[in-house]
Amino acid sequence: MNSNHVKKIYAVGLFAILLTTYAYLSPAAPLDGVSKTRAAIAFAIINEGHLYIDNYKDEALDKAFYQGHYYTSMSIGPSLIGSPGYLFVKAVFSLPIFGDFSPYLIQLIGTMAMTLLAASIPSALLAVVLFLFTCRFTKNAFLAFLLSLIYGFATIAFSYSNLLFQHQLAAFGVFLGFYILWRYVFEKIDLRWLWVVGALFGISVLSEYTMALFVAIIFLWAFYKLPNRFDLFRVIIAAIPFGSLQLIYNAIAFGNPLSFGYAYSLVWGDVGHSHGLLGIGLPSIPILFELMFGTFRGLFFISPVLLLSVPGFYFMWKNRPDQRSVVFLFVAVIVTFFLYNSGYMIWWGGGSIGPRYLTGAIPFLCVPVIFLIDKKALWTRLLIAALVIISVTNVWIQTIAEGISPETNFTPAQEALITLDSSKYGSIVLTNFEEGNYFRNPLFEYALPYVSNGQIDPNFGTILTLQGFWSFIPLIVIIIAEICILIRYIRRAEAKTQPITA
Repeated sequence: MNSNHVKKIYAVGLFAILLTTYAYLSPAAPLDGVSKTRAAIAFAIINEGHLYIDNYKDEALDKAFYQGHYYTSMSIGPSLIGSPGYLFVKAVFSLPIFGDFSPYLIQLIGTMAMTLLAASIPSALLAVVLFLFTCRFTKNAFLAFLLSLIYGFATIAFSYSNLLFQHQLAAFGVFLGFYILWRYVFEKIDLRWLWVVGALFGISVLSEYTMALFVAIIFLWAFYKLPNRFDLFRVIIAAIPFGSLQLIYNAIAFGNPLSFGYAYSLVWGDVGHSHGLLGIGLPSIPILFELMFGTFRGLFFISPVLLLSVPGFYFMWKNRPDQRSVVFLFVAVIVTFFLYNSGYMIWWGGGSIGPRYLTGAIPFLCVPVIFLIDKKALWTRLLIAALVIISVTNVWIQTIAEGISPETNFTPAQEALITLDSSKYGSIVLTNFEEGNYFRNPLFEYALPYVSNGQIDPNFGTILTLQGFWSFIPLIVIIIAEICILIRYIRRAEAKTQPITA
């Protein structure tokens, strides 16, 4: 059994390895249209003192137009959380030593700093939370460490950890909030932690509106499990301020707290959010299948290692009867994610890597996998190793391929709209997927040819003039050094915990 000190060393090492990798890839963020859109509101607030992004509209992708001004049509959570990064960069480059430094370069560096705060750091911390939680279900902290690395490197969590998207920040808020609630239910931690849970849930919803569904499911689980349900009022009260920020933004920008930017979107306003509630209608079975197994946006195609969650849930149910309510909760969260995404008008997520609206479900899918990793059967370990290799290869190739985000799959997004019959919303037939006029399989038809030709998204290696795969050499050296340091500290800690024998 590993000591708490050993677990802390694993947690720090895990955070360092993942954050180093995510930050190393962050130069791609300033070139991404969605990242530019989210950065634009921070630029407008800090540079000009207002919410409209008129001076940044040309580079912003998802923008809204209302009463003569342009606004971001997206949720403002990542922009607010990341804005101190831009503020810091701007303050540093205003020092006399830098002279008249280019405002454009300040914005590029500022976008990377915002990405670090609102995506990369939350992603690395989320992996640490996953590690700490799964340590509760295994005596071997190394196995929990490996599972967390699988989460961080072999799923689309990796793809959205170096871009200023909303998914990882939202997933961090909801999963860490659940973890603290779980500890309050099963480990009786201090009541004051419920205030933190509320703040985390609020940040999650502020980052991605639909996370309110999953916050509600987790809240109902806690309501069922807690003997004193009035304790949960702390969660509600702490969540209100963050939820109010989006309503205040809506009121200032669009004249009504309940008017969201997508209603005035120049990209999706007339199509993507004209059906159902905020674009969400009835689930679609064909789309549900595509989201699971399709080569275009299939979660289990891009990360087949996540299929291990199915037998993992079985063993979790069988081996831990005390956690059966958690199994119910996780299955409810995962199923709701798939159903809502299959009913969402823009279910493919525009130009993206994998089914990005399912990113928040991945930590819940990963937890039960620890029950398989913990098994010592050779065939189990070989199967896991094979699925991990396939998943890492698929995710990394699609993520590092030059230009794959955001425009690569934008054409199929437009083509998919042709199949829409508003009178039959919820039963979209994917006829255009058979016409071959776009990337049916982004891995083989787009990403792999780009990567094989050395066409790689910008990273810190390319800034150092290293080209293609050579640009990853500095990252590999740093990661190896971090692993060596981790191993050294782990051995020291384990040596101290060994019993002295006569």
